[in-house]
Amino acid sequence: MLVSFVDAGILSFTNSVGIIIGSNIGTTTALIASTVTGKQCKRVAITHFLFNLFGVIIFLPFIKIFSNFISHINIGLAEQVAVSHLIFNIIIALIFIIIIKPFTNLIYKIIK
Repeated sequence: MLVSFVDAGILSFTNSVGIIIGSNIGTTTALIASTVTGKQCKRVAITHFLFNLFGVIIFLPFIKIFSNFISHINIGLAEQVAVSHLIFNIIIALIFIIIIKPFTNLIYKIIK
């Protein structure tokens, strides 16, 4: 939907980057559903939530640099939106691969 809005000129690419980052936190509704489940389900839900939250927090200081970088790629606006979402998720995944052990320990401390 976001790609269509940018492609139609309803939203600018710069605005779409903020929505992309915010939508990552919005996908964490499993956290609510996990309140009636076992430990493992709770761990999965809190991991998903914290992964997305920390990813956004890590990324926020670089949002202007990131959107400027993506906007200079010689592709259409719709493609810039899709590529920015892809690159955002790849960067965050790579960061979390590096810190997987401490992150896992944090999850186990939160949900014992």
